Amino acid sequence: SAYMRARREVVSDNTMTKYRGYLNRFFDFAELNEWITTSPARKLDKYAKVVPYRHYFSDDELSKIMANAGEFKSFYQFMLYTGIRCTDVYGITREAFYEHRGNSRLYVKIKMKKVKRELDVPLSDDAREVVEFIQESHHLFPNAQSRVWRRAQNRNLKSNFDLDYFESKQIKNHTFRHTFAMHHLMKNTPMNVIQQLMGHTSITQTEIYADLLPKGHLEQYL
Repeated sequence: SAYMRARREVVSDNTMTKYRGYLNRFFDFAELNEWITTSPARKLDKYAKVVPYRHYFSDDELSKIMANAGEFKSFYQFMLYTGIRCTDVYGITREAFYEHRGNSRLYVKIKMKKVKRELDVPLSDDAREVVEFIQESHHLFPNAQSRVWRRAQNRNLKSNFDLDYFESKQIKNHTFRHTFAMHHLMKNTPMNVIQQLMGHTSITQTEIYADLLPKGHLEQYL
């Protein structure tokens, strides 16, 4: 209990919920094997789950970003059109792309670093155009292997926004992923399809975006 109280001062309640889950499973296993009589983790406090803020780019913001993107334009477009996490895009190679069973639809197949599972999904025509436009033979974005390039890219993205707005909206490369999800949601793409396209392990992760639908979109159904 003392350890958990100390950790709560430096990490979020969401992380504390994960810690509590780990401890519960460990001590349940110990109890099952009769190493202990009662799990001490049952007495630990429960924590309210906080849904992280998910800003998505407006059309005006995207126009400004792309107009000012320079050498990073294809990188931004690829994230916007695929919804793939930037940490996976950094190292993506030509070998990740293939045509499915001889048809004209291009697929991408990668092992996602965050969730340690495979993503194997078709790409939109816009995403395919970006892939075919890039002339690199191995890594799609070879310069992304450099921290210098990544810092320059982050500065470029940041330059499109007022500093207070940028920080309050928690804008980062991952915002392209949020925008991808919202664009599909507003096109009425089924939730389970969005889940698979984004590689979410649970549909509840995808359902969070439903709370972000703009009022104008909701008015269409009244």
